[in-house]
Amino acid sequence: MSFTSISGRDVNIRLLKRKDIDNLLSLYKEVWPNRGIDESYWNWKYRDNPFGKPLILVAVKDEKIVGHEGLWPMPLSVDGINQLCYQSVDSMVHPDFRGRGIFNSLIARSMEECSNSTCPIIFGFPNRSSYKIYTKFGWLSGSSFHRFIKILNWQDVFESRITTKYLKWAVNLAGLAVNATTSRFSEKKKIKGLEVQEELEPLKIFEDIWLEYCELSGKPLAINKSLEYLNWRYKNKPGSNCIFLTLKYKVSTIGFGVIKKDTNGVMNRARIGEFVLLDKTFTNNFLCEIVEFLKGKECSTIEYNVWNSLELEEILKSMGFIRRSDEPPLIYKVFKDLPADKINWQISGGDNESF
Repeated sequence: MSFTSISGRDVNIRLLKRKDIDNLLSLYKEVWPNRGIDESYWNWKYRDNPFGKPLILVAVKDEKIVGHEGLWPMPLSVDGINQLCYQSVDSMVHPDFRGRGIFNSLIARSMEECSNSTCPIIFGFPNRSSYKIYTKFGWLSGSSFHRFIKILNWQDVFESRITTKYLKWAVNLAGLAVNATTSRFSEKKKIKGLEVQEELEPLKIFEDIWLEYCELSGKPLAINKSLEYLNWRYKNKPGSNCIFLTLKYKVSTIGFGVIKKDTNGVMNRARIGEFVLLDKTFTNNFLCEIVEFLKGKECSTIEYNVWNSLELEEILKSMGFIRRSDEPPLIYKVFKDLPADKINWQISGGDNESF
């Protein structure tokens, strides 16, 4: 079945050509004007992806690109075996062309392309408006992220332009007092021998820890956090401002973390992109150490997108984190025979951030 035209409106769906890049970047600027996406960023994301060639579909009207669906090659671990899969990213339609079925046709064509390839599964994190469209095409829904935030510097928040946004969920002063008390109590819990150490780049031991973590977790469906992946996704990203941490107990490295930093006005925001720990009994203690470390880096807030873990959510609440919002759920489409008991996702806090 071919999806090359839309309702006779002369909008064609085809694969991206190299000559289309400038035209495509114009669409990015139209849809996401504040994200500063340029050719160097696009090259990192698509051309320089070390895991394979992307599948990029565009909707074209009179030589103008009016729609886009990008499929990012991702090294997915399926029952402990690496398989090249795709993550759906950068799905967009020009504002003047919405409501004409273009997005539906982009999804349908992407599924057609994948069904003809060796790709076993596509996954993504759609926004709320596109979620229903994906599920209409048979995509399945997994769990959602819950976003937690802890304010480290209230003065920065009050002086920022987004004060109302942050105070909207924090107006209950009694709740804040409880959070502050539990935070102080939690942060006093120190265990001798625990250390959070900053690194200049991801280390080979991060990959070893990830593999052991997956074994302990029952070999879930997860992006393989190899050293190659961590370097590409975090270190080599244009404009990257990441902190790489080793989590040590006495002489052993038992975990690692990746902190993504950005600024918004006077706010210095930190986000936990990766937090992998082999011994969960130290979760609270290491998170407290990371919070203290980020205070020393003059961070205003710290955010953590938590995937499907009530235990971790309770730890964050005890540390004074507030649940701010629910993020869009994971969705996925299976193309090959995968046993139902293997569809057990393990997603990190950074996996749903494709920008």
